[in-house]
Amino acid sequence: MGAHKAEGSGHGVSTVAAACMGALAVVGAYLAGGWSQPISAAPQAAEPRTMVLTSADLEKAFWICDYTATEKGVNATPIDVCSKVTEDLKNEKFHGDFEELTNWWRQNKLIAHQSLREQESLSRPVANVSR
Repeated sequence: MGAHKAEGSGHGVSTVAAACMGALAVVGAYLAGGWSQPISAAPQAAEPRTMVLTSADLEKAFWICDYTATEKGVNATPIDVCSKVTEDLKNEKFHGDFEELTNWWRQNKLIAHQSLREQESLSRPVANVSR
């Protein structure tokens, strides 16, 4: 998804990381084929429900995966989840056309990464200056 960048930010959990965890939790539930919810208060077997992600959800998860892999390294991403997100985005948005996905990625990467970088910098705690 991107070049490996070895150095870390040295900061705590960022908004991007929190968004990534949220998006990946949604994607993880999606990959698991749904989740169980009780139908009533009485003890019964729960029926699995399929979670459907919108194209916008897939795009958001894709960009978070791509940004994280680029800035923190591929090992900072859940590779299986990010691979599935990429595959599903390719099929959903680009009708399975990898070249079209790649062209879209090239055209939008700088803007998408800049947006995530700005979100990350806004979430960094401001250092208290002691007098």
